[in-house]
Amino acid sequence: PAVDAKDINGMSLELLLVNFNKINAGRYTAIAISADTNYKISNSTYAYEIQKKSASVSWGTLNLVYSGSPQHPRVDSLVGMVQGDDEVLSTLIYRGYNANVNAGEGYAVTVELPVNSNYKFDTLQSTVYNIFKRVITAQWNSARTFEYNGREQNATVSSFSNIVQSDAQSVISSLI
Repeated sequence: PAVDAKDINGMSLELLLVNFNKINAGRYTAIAISADTNYKISNSTYAYEIQKKSASVSWGTLNLVYSGSPQHPRVDSLVGMVQGDDEVLSTLIYRGYNANVNAGEGYAVTVELPVNSNYKFDTLQSTVYNIFKRVITAQWNSARTFEYNGREQNATVSSFSNIVQSDAQSVISSLI
């Protein structure tokens, strides 16, 4: 864009500014150019920096239910985030949770920002969480009472609900 300035006689002097209007964190060099060939700008470049904004995380629920796959809590928001910058949440990098599959307590996860983020964490952003056992329900298909007949009798189950599909066969086999 052009900037209006005055020359030594008070006449309008057009200056062009290049690379001066930036949004993202980084180091930049702005350049001023005189449109009038009678002028040369002695300090035509200006180095400046937009620093990353400090932020921290606000974790979502820390109590999860067994799903059969590695899982971890999600970050609900960044404390210190610029309003309208919600897309940064989808760029977060979660580390240290890949082995956290089975029900248990005290699992840990750490979250990091990508290198090109406009934000920085001043301290390690990690949390401890739990994976609770999944509750399943049996569908019984037999009577509640039996009359003695001299032979083996037992209650039977026709199905279970709320089982993780990949675990269905092994869970049913171990319960029947």
